[in-house]
Amino acid sequence: MSDTDRDDAPQLIEPFDIDDGAFVATDPRLAFVLGAEWMLIRQVLDWGVAFVWTIHAVNASRLKRMCIRRRRRVRCTPIQVIGQGAPTWATLMVADPQGNMPECCTDGHL
Repeated sequence: MSDTDRDDAPQLIEPFDIDDGAFVATDPRLAFVLGAEWMLIRQVLDWGVAFVWTIHAVNASRLKRMCIRRRRRVRCTPIQVIGQGAPTWATLMVADPQGNMPECCTDGHL
């Protein structure tokens, strides 16, 4: 009997969306940070509230997919820093389960 055949074997709770190889060459420290960010957003989603969070831009598509899987409206806006190339940060705005966006975002402004 293998470990995966046991009833008490660890199971995947939710996909990480990293099977495309995009993170193969990622520095291990950054990979840890991205994973911690993913876990934090997952926990906030479990609270059932609308929220705004600043995230790493390379994590944006993964985090948006997690929100969509949980049937939450989500908007992600890159944060452009003057003098830098591609954005390294983004603003993630997530609605509550009823579809209400955070109050700070309903008028289109943060």
